[in-house]
Amino acid sequence: MYGINHAAIALAVGLPIAIKTGNLETGTIAALTIGSLLPDIDTPYSLIGRKTRGVSDAINLAAGHRGFTHWLVGAGTAIIAAFIFCIVADLNIIWAVAFTIGYLLHLLTDSFSKSGIDWLKPFKNKTYRFGGNLSYRVGGLAERIIGSIAMLTIIIIVGINLTTTGAFEKFILNIVDKSIKFIGT
Repeated sequence: MYGINHAAIALAVGLPIAIKTGNLETGTIAALTIGSLLPDIDTPYSLIGRKTRGVSDAINLAAGHRGFTHWLVGAGTAIIAAFIFCIVADLNIIWAVAFTIGYLLHLLTDSFSKSGIDWLKPFKNKTYRFGGNLSYRVGGLAERIIGSIAMLTIIIIVGINLTTTGAFEKFILNIVDKSIKFIGT
């Protein structure tokens, strides 16, 4: 699955949780997104791999795509590191939770691809593919539909949040106020 779709799915799932728990903030959104992209650091052709070429190339050379970063052991390592980072850096621990949600959703959605992933490596050499006939090919029509639905869901969630919290009205009033002040000067 392309990175943009991994991120869209993570945000479509994570935003309502963040809103409901009162944790909708930039750090939470960033952590969800980073978690959803990080497993693909193992390929230099991914969205995150293109931004981290040296690291991505080294990981790809050592483990290949859908290697360690797509195993539960790799996920556990990254998730524990995220929690330690938040604790040591005195950051909101919810960000580590958001990172975890993004990372695990990435693995889950890759499990629905025709290629699947090796969840239990190095303990069990078995590729897991979920979805049967509902699986998708990377870049195929089904993936594009899934990504579009996720993006539409985000738009709806943000729209509902903006209108129910009064944030949209405050935003518009702020623009009007600044416009009036600008015209008056």
